[in-house]
Amino acid sequence: IDWLAVTYSGALTGALTIVTSVSLAAMIFSGNLSGHLAYGINIALITAAVTGLILPLAGSSDFSISIPQDRIAPILAIMATGIAAAAPPSATDDQVFLSIVVAIVATTLITGAFLLGLGLARAGGLIRFLPYSVLGGFFAGTGWLLVIGGLRVMTGQELDSLAGLIQLAEPDLLLRWLPGLAVALVIIVASRMISSAIALPLILAAGAGLFFFIMLRNGQTLQTLEQGDWLLGPLQSGGFGIFEFSLPQLLVRGDWSIVFAQWANIGTVVVITAVSIILTVSALEMLSGSDIDMNRELRVTGIANLAAGLVGGMVGFHSLSFSSLTLELRARHRASGIIAAVIAGAAL
Repeated sequence: IDWLAVTYSGALTGALTIVTSVSLAAMIFSGNLSGHLAYGINIALITAAVTGLILPLAGSSDFSISIPQDRIAPILAIMATGIAAAAPPSATDDQVFLSIVVAIVATTLITGAFLLGLGLARAGGLIRFLPYSVLGGFFAGTGWLLVIGGLRVMTGQELDSLAGLIQLAEPDLLLRWLPGLAVALVIIVASRMISSAIALPLILAAGAGLFFFIMLRNGQTLQTLEQGDWLLGPLQSGGFGIFEFSLPQLLVRGDWSIVFAQWANIGTVVVITAVSIILTVSALEMLSGSDIDMNRELRVTGIANLAAGLVGGMVGFHSLSFSSLTLELRARHRASGIIAAVIAGAAL
């Protein structure tokens, strides 16, 4: 075992997991909910630490990395926006936020129970019965939600109508999202032309460095960038602790009637998660050239999400890109995923 490669792989994927967790939290808790972003980051990091630790330890794959999922975050963002819009005028900001957390935790627990049931029923082979048209629509739909979510994070605008999309052409908003589009295009091109596993973190670091170089050269300061909504934050502190959103706390303080109103979104998350895991594990089998027990992965992922839900986390499962990164770095060992989870826990 090359422990240097394993340690480097774990540290790299751990750092990228933190970036991913912050990004997904910003997508869910955007707009009027941005005041609770700090707690949203906690929720994502809880998932990264809990599911990221359980999957490498108990799964059949020795190189899988588990993170909060970008395919799920757009659905949770829709859920959060709907709950905030439906809240009575008398509801306080904290009450609305707790209702959103209740729905997220309930979604995680229901998804975990469903995955565990699939694994126990040995239903992993159901992927053979999914038509290509359904799979194509699934990827196109989740991709579109990610695009809209990314634009919402960059611009702060609600893009749920044609008028909202037309607003993107305004000069002030162009400055917000065109640089993000440029970074995305660079990542796409680099992923096809550069085989090195460190291409993505280098692009992210270069993009951030270029941003600060240009802004500071133009007379901006960190304070003015924060005030102008160019940076996350300032992250507010309040009356909630890190594990304030554990199930025992939410059973007492949360409004669980909100869960029933979100049954359609919760069902969507359950289906997307199950299909994503089956597809991702199948892809990892091909990349690694080894057999992975699909039903065991479903059972372990179900248990991991049940554990994450109990301490206030969101849905998390295998990351195709991070797991393949571990393979590229020749760090095929369970310790890589464990190190990444520990780093996420340290950040939490």
